[in-house]
Amino acid sequence: MGNICLRGLFDSGSPRPEQEEPKKFSWETREKVDMAQYMIEQVHSAEAGRAPGQIGGQQFIVRDCQNAHIYLLDAVNTITVDDCTDCVLIIGAVKGSLFLRNCKQCKVVAACGQFRTRDCQVVDTYLHCSTQPIIEASTNMRFACYRLHYPQLKDHFDAMGLQIFSSCWSNIHDFTPVDGESNWEVMEEKEAETADIRLPADEPLRSVGLSLDREASLVPLTEGRVRTSGPMALVLFFPDGQQDERAAAFHRTLIKQQPHLKAAYSREVKLTPLQLEAIVKTNAYSALVEKDNVIGIQYCGEDVIKHCQKVALETATATGLTGLVYISSSQQAALAQVETLFSAGHVQMAG
Repeated sequence: MGNICLRGLFDSGSPRPEQEEPKKFSWETREKVDMAQYMIEQVHSAEAGRAPGQIGGQQFIVRDCQNAHIYLLDAVNTITVDDCTDCVLIIGAVKGSLFLRNCKQCKVVAACGQFRTRDCQVVDTYLHCSTQPIIEASTNMRFACYRLHYPQLKDHFDAMGLQIFSSCWSNIHDFTPVDGESNWEVMEEKEAETADIRLPADEPLRSVGLSLDREASLVPLTEGRVRTSGPMALVLFFPDGQQDERAAAFHRTLIKQQPHLKAAYSREVKLTPLQLEAIVKTNAYSALVEKDNVIGIQYCGEDVIKHCQKVALETATATGLTGLVYISSSQQAALAQVETLFSAGHVQMAG
């Protein structure tokens, strides 16, 4: 058989056709992720964690740890914690779910969009949660209000869409209740102290500036329940772009000056002008609520209205901001206002 001659198939004066580059798919062009950066596992009697900027909103996994101190001081998408015993977990801001499975004798400090446990025992949780926390097949679970601060925490809350003054931390739903018993409880104030929770000892976590002091906490400590009796006042902070900072400064000053007063409950609520008018009995603030959420805090204790008015005046004088805070004028008015405002808040949270 003769040779096949290819001469003339391509003219020597004509350029050869360029070969097409292989098609690239989206998963081939993504930046490679080192999964080990977003996982802590098999830490025994030691400290581990991630400093601000080291997680950057990614998902994270913690598993198979014993007697470990774990610090996740960053913005996180979701976190799953599996098979951990005698551990302390301190977590900044989680956009989605924090899910604990088969964990025992742990302490958890966390802010998240959703909180759930399954097959857990003897876990104390200092919680800030946007939705109703859920426990399932879990026993001896105790809850208290979240208390945490480090310099970047407010930015992490904002990035993950968490509201400082809206939390369902005490409104636990038990999927597997036992007749005549309770699988969970709210810690008393003295029980909820965090003095026995150790701060980071190793760098770079040590230099973050982590604090568990209640006075420094980004989230004001609340009792987690609306009070329906006793001296009370409803304090409303209207939106001006700085309402979070103003409400936080008011709270710190009030509690420092009058430590006998307690913040029973707080909520950020979107109100219509008509809803606000039904609460405060005036339309003077109606234009303000169209801008953003209103922050409402119920304070309780002797002479609470007088003390709130004093601090509000001091704050307005110091900042030059007037007309952006409302305080109940009487005990009778406060109770009706609290019930109306927080029932609106619950409807929004459920929706």
